[in-house]
Amino acid sequence: MQQDKKKTILNITIHFIFWIGICFVFTNYSFLRPLTINSIYKEIICVCFIVIMVYINYLFLIPRYFQRGKVKLYWLLATFTILLAGFCEFWLVKVDISICYSRSLPPEAMSNLFRTALTLIITRDFCFFLFFFIYKIYQDISDKYLKEKQTVAKETQAVYITPTNSNYARKIMINDIVYISHIRNYTYFYLIDGSKIEQYSSLSNVEQTFPKNTCVKINKANLVIISNITNYNVNVVEMNLKIDDISVILHISQNYSKSVLPVLKKYVEKKNSNNFDIGEVKNNTGEVNSKKQEDYECNYDEIGVISGENDKENASKIPNIKLNAKTNEVFLFIRAHNGCQKSTINEALGYPLKSIEKYIDTLKYHKLVEFRGAPKTGGYYVIEKDSTNEEVST
Repeated sequence: MQQDKKKTILNITIHFIFWIGICFVFTNYSFLRPLTINSIYKEIICVCFIVIMVYINYLFLIPRYFQRGKVKLYWLLATFTILLAGFCEFWLVKVDISICYSRSLPPEAMSNLFRTALTLIITRDFCFFLFFFIYKIYQDISDKYLKEKQTVAKETQAVYITPTNSNYARKIMINDIVYISHIRNYTYFYLIDGSKIEQYSSLSNVEQTFPKNTCVKINKANLVIISNITNYNVNVVEMNLKIDDISVILHISQNYSKSVLPVLKKYVEKKNSNNFDIGEVKNNTGEVNSKKQEDYECNYDEIGVISGENDKENASKIPNIKLNAKTNEVFLFIRAHNGCQKSTINEALGYPLKSIEKYIDTLKYHKLVEFRGAPKTGGYYVIEKDSTNEEVST
């Protein structure tokens, strides 16, 4: 519902900006109103005639274009609206044409001039009609295709993903996806078995293909599958992978918390866990509690998520380090996207750049990450360490 509302607002904004631009062009370039002097109020009225013609077709006639047996009737009505708008505009500017040319042209030449002006006006109005006709048909086809994908996903509980290195779509069960992350122009699907699929698409387009109440967007760059959420609080959500009891923790943005938390409360059973109450928790008045919570203690594994206590095989290879939740999340992001820059982390996690710099300084202090490459093109990488049993406190 919220996605549809945003889409409607965006569509209205685009239309509004388009017509503001048309008004500017019409009032500053008189050649768009053929053979007449520049009169601002008449130019605006001419644009109003075009707008009325366009939206009669866009909102009322074109939606009935595909109805059976209505094609001929549609084109008849569409032609009538174009001619009507053209004649209204011509009637408005006819006086200006007469004032400009009546003294220099004979009556026969004036008649030809009127016909030429009317033809040019109707042709221009037809171009406006054709542009919005193609735009509307494209929208309808896209919406129809999207609804078909949503229906298939709802019936099969699966989505089709087209990897960037393949021309063929893969069928992936929704419950096999843990979360989805968007960086730059690519969307990454993180599966429950620990694998990752890269697809060239926007996160909003991916979100629309999922059935209702199967996923929730927790920040600008992350979409999580509700069925795979094992725990949550006001700041983060936790999800488990099947392999080695590995957990993934993602940050809930403040801009999304009002819409996300009711969904989590309704569809996710919150488990009691002392270790999971991390980050700042706000009271009913919106003030941050003065009592600080203990830092979250965790082990880092080789794929950039948090290892559970049962992951003994990796525990001897990776340092056991005590970090707060946000520093931990920045480390996990760098681990999953080696070579990323501060701007990329800011875009994905939503933390201020100054805070990200502070978290990275902490990670550098413990020799967990390092910067490689030129200042403008380089990025941050996780430092691979040999076995160690040291425990470091931030």
